[in-house]
Amino acid sequence: MPAKIIALTVMLSTFATQIVAADFRSTTRMRVNVLTSTEFEVSGNARFGAQSYWCAAAQFARARLDLQMRDRLYVSKPLKRSGPVAFSTVKPEDANGGTFLTVSQTTGVVGGNMSVGKAGNYCGDESPGAIN
Repeated sequence: MPAKIIALTVMLSTFATQIVAADFRSTTRMRVNVLTSTEFEVSGNARFGAQSYWCAAAQFARARLDLQMRDRLYVSKPLKRSGPVAFSTVKPEDANGGTFLTVSQTTGVVGGNMSVGKAGNYCGDESPGAIN
């Protein structure tokens, strides 16, 4: 009997990982890929700049990671001139804290952060949990 329970646990855990890792697109058409259990990458045509990245991060965090509005998201790999931005649910060790004057500054530095709720505000009329 214990072998069956262990096999079922492994199967369910694998299934849950696949659900989180499945392709995800935000309402801003940004693509989200899982990197680790605490980190994911947002890429695509950011037609609204940093706001598109934060919106996608918030929607993914709500829909796939079941994070609450008060939970924080951190930039773990900043945006260069173009390309993806990696976000983490834990504060990076090399975070460069500080005060950010604009939303675009938050995606350009490791440790740039905001709550899921605030990031979701950049989705416009779409709530951060609007994607299934």
